[in-house]
Amino acid sequence: KELQSLQGILESLIDPSMVSYCRVANFRQGTLILEVDNAAWATRLRFMIPELLSDFRSKGKIYNLRTIEFYVKVRTATAPKPSFEWQCRAE
Repeated sequence: KELQSLQGILESLIDPSMVSYCRVANFRQGTLILEVDNAAWATRLRFMIPELLSDFRSKGKIYNLRTIEFYVKVRTATAPKPSFEWQCRAE
């Protein structure tokens, strides 16, 4: 439940275009761990760390927040099966 609350705060702080690529994964010992879909999003968010720390502390009342870390977890989509089959013949 706490993570859902943190996710809501995160979504209010970042650009709407980033919301579907970034999720709150955990909060432990003063560290907020964000899961992102690729390194590019992690880099973009890394530049926002000072602002995010300040906003989470003030708006989210998370005064023990010390740092934010990023975990890159690439989502894999299952490829659809082709509508045809390849046939190989040895001659």
